[in-house]
Amino acid sequence: MQNKFKKNRIKKVCACCGKYMGRVTSKNGSENEITHGICGKCKDNLLFQKGVGASLGVFLDNLKRPILAVDREGIIVIANDKAKTLLQNGLSKIEGHNGCELFECIYARLPEGFGNTVYCSGCTIKRTLMETYVTGRSFLKIPVSLNRDTSKDPDKINFLISTVKNNDLVFVRIDHMTA
Repeated sequence: MQNKFKKNRIKKVCACCGKYMGRVTSKNGSENEITHGICGKCKDNLLFQKGVGASLGVFLDNLKRPILAVDREGIIVIANDKAKTLLQNGLSKIEGHNGCELFECIYARLPEGFGNTVYCSGCTIKRTLMETYVTGRSFLKIPVSLNRDTSKDPDKINFLISTVKNNDLVFVRIDHMTA
């Protein structure tokens, strides 16, 4: 009998150099799937030293999936071009804003403010980001359902997110999105 836990451990490789970085647990993935992170060598040599190699923005723009980098407060620090296209927002509407504003969460405009409503405590995005930030644990293809407050009637958006922590940022990959 095959070990069920082992079946849900997927391979993690550096998105920059392809180096094997171990395995991470996934609810939805199979052992043949691959997720990406950034190895220590690439981080030190390419991404976070000014004047050396590509900037973080250029690096993220070269990845094939929409990526957002979020700080400890839930504020989006940078987004790649694929995220901007998917979310149909320009740089000024993404960076410096929180995810609630970006996805137009119906609860974001309540008087309690971002992250402080009774609804926020159960928010899958918030819980996943904060757990990744605090523990360093990565997540793969976590299903999210969000009620949006658009200029039209409220609607629902569904998507899958994956997270990985690097230094003081959590990188969020949007794996799939349907409105």
